[in-house]
Amino acid sequence: DGPAAMRYRKTILEPGGTASANTLVKNFLGRPQQYEATKKWINAEFVGK
Repeated sequence: DGPAAMRYRKTILEPGGTASANTLVKNFLGRPQQYEATKKWINAEFVGK
């Protein structure tokens, strides 16, 4: 998706190490990140639950 890809480039890639990963993700998502979705993905992908 073009607009999302450009937003990712501007908010994640271009700032690089000038801000913490949490800040970069928050800026991209427009909200704080939630670990629960990542945890579900890890469990499904690698643990098989």
